[in-house]
Amino acid sequence: MEILAKGKYIKISPKKARPVADLVRGKNALEAKVILSSLPQSAAFEIKKVLESAIANAENNFSLEKEMLTIKKIMIDGGPVAKRYQPRAKGSASMIKRRTSHIEIILEGEVKTKKVDKKEAKEKANDKIKRNETKSVNKTESKNNENNFNVNLNRESKAPKMFRRKTGQ
Repeated sequence: MEILAKGKYIKISPKKARPVADLVRGKNALEAKVILSSLPQSAAFEIKKVLESAIANAENNFSLEKEMLTIKKIMIDGGPVAKRYQPRAKGSASMIKRRTSHIEIILEGEVKTKKVDKKEAKEKANDKIKRNETKSVNKTESKNNENNFNVNLNRESKAPKMFRRKTGQ
């Protein structure tokens, strides 16, 4: 099964990010994550964020194990370019191009399905029901304990006070 994650409009040049992507292409996802966290390039941080997103997608949406995931494809394409101008000598100006990137990572992993017998499924359902019943019983017991505690406090408050201030009356 293929899992896709995209990072768009990332403020790094595609030319600087592609060599970093080449280091992790085809590797195990967790191994790639360790490699990216140890690299000093700023592109490694951005690629790692997208990779973590892809791993999270695989775990939450498709119930895949992250140990079994590999990077099938990693693409870094150019995004929109912001053009700025910087003043130069003799009244001229030169253009500065601030490039952005779109990072796309496709992970590949196997879906492990487990055959469950009908008897086992019923037993699990019964266990869940029993757990819920015990939780409700525990809640009612705790409420009763709280009520007893409140009654004890009220009794103490009605007790006569031994030390009262004497006013000038």
